Amino acid sequence: TGDILYAEHAFSVAERSKAGLLYEQIRENEARQYAGIPDSLLQIEATLRREIASFQKLIHDEQKAEDPDSLKLSNWEMRLLKLQTRQDQLVLSFEKFYPDYYEYKYENRIFSMQEIQQRLGASEAFLEYFLSDSLLVSFCVTPHGIHAHQQILQKPIDQLIAGLPNRQDLSTIINNPLQLYRNYAHSANELYSILLRPFKEQIKGKDLVIVPDGQLGYISFESLLAALPSLQKVDYRNLHYVLRDHSISYGYSAALLIKAMDRQPGHPRGDLLAFAPAVFDPSAPLSANASRYATRGDELVNLPQTLYEVASIGKILKGKVLMQEQATESMFKALAQSYRILHIATHGLVDNEHPMYSRLAFYREPDQYEDGYLNTYELFNMKLNAEMAVLSACNTGFGKHVKGEGLMTLARGFMYSGVPSLVISLWKVEDRSTASIMESFYQYLKEGMPKDEALRQAKLDYITSAGNLAASPYFWSSFIAIGDTQPIELRQDVRPFYLALGPAILLILLSMALLRRRYGVPGVLM
Repeated sequence: TGDILYAEHAFSVAERSKAGLLYEQIRENEARQYAGIPDSLLQIEATLRREIASFQKLIHDEQKAEDPDSLKLSNWEMRLLKLQTRQDQLVLSFEKFYPDYYEYKYENRIFSMQEIQQRLGASEAFLEYFLSDSLLVSFCVTPHGIHAHQQILQKPIDQLIAGLPNRQDLSTIINNPLQLYRNYAHSANELYSILLRPFKEQIKGKDLVIVPDGQLGYISFESLLAALPSLQKVDYRNLHYVLRDHSISYGYSAALLIKAMDRQPGHPRGDLLAFAPAVFDPSAPLSANASRYATRGDELVNLPQTLYEVASIGKILKGKVLMQEQATESMFKALAQSYRILHIATHGLVDNEHPMYSRLAFYREPDQYEDGYLNTYELFNMKLNAEMAVLSACNTGFGKHVKGEGLMTLARGFMYSGVPSLVISLWKVEDRSTASIMESFYQYLKEGMPKDEALRQAKLDYITSAGNLAASPYFWSSFIAIGDTQPIELRQDVRPFYLALGPAILLILLSMALLRRRYGVPGVLM
């Protein structure tokens, strides 16, 4: 009993160190909806939030200019302060006059491991980590038991992850493949021994739900190696990846995972809304970057494979697909609320200094109010009804690590806006391999697989079909599933049924007409 109490206390400390601000922001957002506050006051508060965000963006952009205008900055900062004061006063009135708002907003819920255990499926195992300097505490919860493991790391964590795919680049993979392969194999196997081997028996045959901590958040656990291979030659296709043994999904904290699972579904009218701007340099031919190794990164090159990607997905799910000049920021903002699955295949741009300005690139509209970039802060002013968002771009799950909060990623904006399930990337993704994996992923989703298993199968398919170098986890392990992993119940297309039924109905009606004419038998239409 003492051991369990100690483990529960340690787990509570670990949970309080993760994504606390995001959890608080989501609670406040939900408090607005469920506390009985009049719509007129909510509209005023929403307008204030939008105006505050607009002035913050003006100030941010001006401060980054070569010669910032101090007069403009002073004026905007004064106006921003006034807006923030008005918002603070309005929120205080919510807390005073609407008790449910206060209670909902400030509920600081920490779930125990026993509560998590009650929510696990028979084939699931929950793993959470707490990292403090060289101390690593690991927790494993299964339907059959609760376990904790403590160890002192013999190497700095930065050194341990140095050989993993998130630290690799395309040029080294191509130009120095054997040395990179050896470095990767040693790092991936050593980290497996530290992170997963202590619970090898408990997690055998299980789907893993992982809440990492600190720099562990940069790791794609499915790329870790359960066995160290021969290092005489490069052989990525036949390695014993964790991917071969487990489906894996992730969470920012146990509290946020449970909130994602408990989310009340919206009522969107469509299944899929997919975007592929593709053209970012109109002066360059669209096919100019159709080479094997174009990445969806900071350089805004054209991305021809994204067109193939969304067209293939659109055929699988019969969704709405917007490409090139149709794939604009304004179209996203106009339509996103109405769809269950959002898929954005584009460039992801990370701003580590100001994470709220990390953004996704859309097709640039001439002479429009929108600038062609969907910023994280803009998502904090949106309400989405999607069950899943797939951010098929670079670094959508990468960001600056903030102690006590975790990785400050663009994905957090989608989670805040109400999306309980995300597929995101941990580093720069290669254009062609991404398109291939995404097509398979949606095919498996259509077949009714859980999201994490659909992504796993898509990656396994890719490894099987890829060449030896292209089978490197750099190309396939960047994408991870976060949040709710339940299958998506897609609407059935009833048109083939009615098309098949049409001739039969026509034949029945003709037969009835002949009966009436020949025998005077009354019909249903008389």
